[in-house]
Amino acid sequence: MWRNIAREFAEEFLSLPDLHGSTPRPLDYSKHPDLAKVEAAYEAGTARPFLLGIGNRPLTLKAEVLTALVIDHDAFEAILGGGLKPTNLEGQIVGPMRFTHANMSAFAHQPNILPAGSATLQLAWEHIDALMS
Repeated sequence: MWRNIAREFAEEFLSLPDLHGSTPRPLDYSKHPDLAKVEAAYEAGTARPFLLGIGNRPLTLKAEVLTALVIDHDAFEAILGGGLKPTNLEGQIVGPMRFTHANMSAFAHQPNILPAGSATLQLAWEHIDALMS
């Protein structure tokens, strides 16, 4: 689960191409120039992954793994260096913003959000105390 979250983080926030590890040798997260800081934060406990649930897409029956990653502010700043970029390879990045009920609800109920994304946001809010402890 951690490797998947780290890859997705790198793709979404560091604008790296897909790092699905389809090379002959496994990807070494601690030595990859962009993933090393994410891996170090995980090892230090300042980046904490959470499994929120598993669901199925109703039409395809493909499993969706719903996860969250909580990163301490200082670790987040160290990983991103100059801050969030406005776009990545998939489009526009929204943020940073506080994770409030109003912000979560606004994003969770947008017509273009996939059910897994909506469920992840809602589950993260439901378990906010556990995520932030």
